[in-house]
Amino acid sequence: MNIKDFKSVLIVSVAIVLGVFVAPTKAANISRVVNFEDLTLGPEEFYNGSDGAGGFTSQDAFFYNSFNSTFGSWSGWSYSNTSFS
Repeated sequence: MNIKDFKSVLIVSVAIVLGVFVAPTKAANISRVVNFEDLTLGPEEFYNGSDGAGGFTSQDAFFYNSFNSTFGSWSGWSYSNTSFS
């Protein structure tokens, strides 16, 4: 085996090792569904961040929120159980 063949085998071997040991770590970043069922509100209530907490957690996921008290508005996430009739 000459040096050129050895380098080719080495490069392929490194690529295989990286594919086996590095690629699965990226695959571990999978998506999941958060349904907000663990959040509690009274009838016809909503959460818009007016408490200044900066967001809320549901099922170990944090949802950012920023409330603007001057305008009574928010950006980011909120949740509600209000109905329209």
